[in-house]
Amino acid sequence: MKHPRILVAGVFAGLAVMALLAVVIFQFGRHDPSPPSLQANPNTAIPGEVVYLATNNCVVRIDASGANRREVVCPGRADFVTRLDERTIVYGIYGPPGSPATQRDLVTGQETVYSTAPSPDKFIPGVATEQRSVLDEFITVDPDGSVYRSSSSDPRRSLIFDCDCPQHQVPEFATWSPDGAWVMLTYWNNRSGDREIWIVARDGSVKGTLATASGAGGNPSWFISGKGVLPKSTLTPVAK
Repeated sequence: MKHPRILVAGVFAGLAVMALLAVVIFQFGRHDPSPPSLQANPNTAIPGEVVYLATNNCVVRIDASGANRREVVCPGRADFVTRLDERTIVYGIYGPPGSPATQRDLVTGQETVYSTAPSPDKFIPGVATEQRSVLDEFITVDPDGSVYRSSSSDPRRSLIFDCDCPQHQVPEFATWSPDGAWVMLTYWNNRSGDREIWIVARDGSVKGTLATASGAGGNPSWFISGKGVLPKSTLTPVAK
């Protein structure tokens, strides 16, 4: 009678090991490298306001701290949004030269439709073309997801974010903050299926997930009063 009991005990032990293995594998597959949500816990040290295109194609304004998220307009379809100045944004769809775009006054809500040339193979509004900050620093992202800051005066790289990212999936540089104190990254999160907007302090002391944006990255623009807007857009605003 001892042998059947030993056999049963062995079966249960084997099942327990398999269950533990399944939990470990499941948790590994669900690993999320995203920093903590800034909307859940706003950080008032992060200045300014971000405008981006959300997953529902609505243009959204949100404090860079993570507070005060509000939808500006939901055009139904939009491929890009970019901020021109303190009170003006432009949104539209990609197309041949002369495709229409809509300029919106953030204060009055007045909109003006005009022609532009947001051809995706030649011009993408709101995408950072200036990699250096106002402090003459720039960001590099290694293939393993490590994010470094350096400068032309000091080529030594300082690690500001060690992203425990899946292989071949790393954050991308989006823009510096207009004051040069913060970095915005975008990241495609396979777990949630969303493009996330991350904010990291230039010294790596603060890291947070600001929002989820449209698949193309949402063209986030960062405005700080007295410091201006980044990325700078080459779109020409319509005279008010």
